[in-house]
Amino acid sequence: MKRISILVFALALAVGVAGGCSSSDSTDSASKFVGLWHLSLASDAADPGFDWRFNADQATIVLYNTGSTSAKGSGTCTISGDSAAGAWTVDASNTGKFTTTLTSDNTLDFSFIEEKYSPAKTFLYVGTRLE
Repeated sequence: MKRISILVFALALAVGVAGGCSSSDSTDSASKFVGLWHLSLASDAADPGFDWRFNADQATIVLYNTGSTSAKGSGTCTISGDSAAGAWTVDASNTGKFTTTLTSDNTLDFSFIEEKYSPAKTFLYVGTRLE
């Protein structure tokens, strides 16, 4: 009986670690990212950029053209402390990854990696909260 209890505890622990929220930090820490952000190209203030939503499930993201409410892409993310990373897709030929850090002034330092280029190109954006 003791072995079964230990096995059940170990399985419950494994499911708790692997399942559910993709945040490896507390919900309060991860919730700092939740909401809609506007991302502007750091090297070109005239670039229209795009909008990015970190969803409340803290594991998925949605991409929008600036000011649009129609999704143009989506992806997944993992949040840990003041950092997030993940993968995104717009269509079969437009995919990539991202990493971002929430700064002390509540902006995002955002690296947007596009894999459609060979080699992949990284674009640096600055994110400001819209909501």
